[in-house]
Amino acid sequence: MIQNQDVILEINGFQIDLTQEISRGAQGQIFACKSKQNTNQQFCAKIITILDDNQKFCKREKKIGEMISNNQKNPNLVAIYQIDQIEDKIVIIMERCEGNLHQLMEQKKFNDFEIFDFIQQFLNGYKTLYDLKIIHKDIKPENILIKNENGKIIYKITDFGISKIQENVGDKDITRQGTKAYSAPEVGLIIQDQEIQQNLSHIQDQSVIDIYSLGLMLYQLIFQKLPFQTKRIQIQRFFEETKKSPLKIKENTQYARLIEKMLLYNPQERYSFLELNQQLQQFKLQNDSQPEFKQVLNQNRPSILETEIEQNQNQENKNSIFNNQNDNKQQIYNSQQKLNCQFKPIKDNKQQLNQNQVNQNGNLQFQNDIKQQFNNNQQNNNLNFQPTKDNNQQFNSNFKMILNNNLIIINKIII
Repeated sequence: MIQNQDVILEINGFQIDLTQEISRGAQGQIFACKSKQNTNQQFCAKIITILDDNQKFCKREKKIGEMISNNQKNPNLVAIYQIDQIEDKIVIIMERCEGNLHQLMEQKKFNDFEIFDFIQQFLNGYKTLYDLKIIHKDIKPENILIKNENGKIIYKITDFGISKIQENVGDKDITRQGTKAYSAPEVGLIIQDQEIQQNLSHIQDQSVIDIYSLGLMLYQLIFQKLPFQTKRIQIQRFFEETKKSPLKIKENTQYARLIEKMLLYNPQERYSFLELNQQLQQFKLQNDSQPEFKQVLNQNRPSILETEIEQNQNQENKNSIFNNQNDNKQQIYNSQQKLNCQFKPIKDNKQQLNQNQVNQNGNLQFQNDIKQQFNNNQQNNNLNFQPTKDNNQQFNSNFKMILNNNLIIINKIII
């Protein structure tokens, strides 16, 4: 529920300051916004007034906003946190950024590696739109917002006010809206070409409309200008010239052939999103050995485009992780065994010391036993010796008696 307290508009935990207008466009106004729960993060609110002549666009922007809101994992799309329709107002709560590409282009000149970084981030953000079959139709520097995260520039695609959803192959409902200077010929803002309009029915991938706008931005990043003056008559002349003869970039730049294919007049011959991404990967492989290029790649966030390739390796990675875990377990076991081996001599020494102590105690006991046995033997010897002495005395007495008897007998014989 919206509560209008003078200049503060409160809606579902957010406070919108109607005195702090950030920007405005044909479809609405953007104001500063705060969250009652998350006070550390900056937000902004886009407020669109529903009128009789824009109900279709409002309904479509709300639907597309809800689709993007459900895909918040893409760092190169402006995050949408909440969408509400209150009476004749649509309120979209979004993350607030620090500027846009147009402002940055006025402040600096981009080198080749920074241009590649921009292309890669743009395609990463566009991947979600492509998967949702959303054609942006208003790609331009002002709709590429910038956020600084830990010293790294993050580009974010925004403003889906005139975007459309490609319902099926051959959908020719390309409304003549957008920014003239960055619109593709088939959009029809500048010229009415019946032939090219008919060709739309044969185009399976209408991302070529947005790729044309991206090609113009790349040209502008490299040369600090568009390939034509922005007046209507001059844009029309550029279309007519490129219809007869495709644009040829004479300047020496490694992006020349890429841009030429992106700016082909006939959308059937132009790069689509998938074709451009494929060319970008080849470009990446060709330049991967350059230190500056590697530095740009290392600074980039994980790409959603690269995620699809990584998903094919997930099972191998899981197996590798499982094997590593087993190897770690085995390594831990081996380390434990090694520690046990290292501690075993100490343990054995301790046991040996204990055994020696036992042996010493045993020896001492044995010595005591021997000593006791010796004493016992001595006593026994003394006891044995006493009876022997008495026996000797008895023997001597008997011997004497026998001897005397014999002497008597002998004497008798003699007589």
